[in-house]
Amino acid sequence: MEVNYYRSGGKSLSGKLGAEKGGKNYWSGTVNMNTVPLHYARLVTVPSGCGSVIGKMYANDKTYTVPPKASC
Repeated sequence: MEVNYYRSGGKSLSGKLGAEKGGKNYWSGTVNMNTVPLHYARLVTVPSGCGSVIGKMYANDKTYTVPPKASC
């Protein structure tokens, strides 16, 4: 799946984009999120099959999530 992050400004930032499925996290490598345009996308491999997928971003020792999306 593709995980996208859009940024409008702020301090320098690096982190990881990822997803959660079946209670397990799947992360991309570290992303430098300081380049213009402020849109970042990474492909994250999650297991196939039905179930909710939650997009995530990990930065500054915090995990940010979006509402779950059903994969079927």
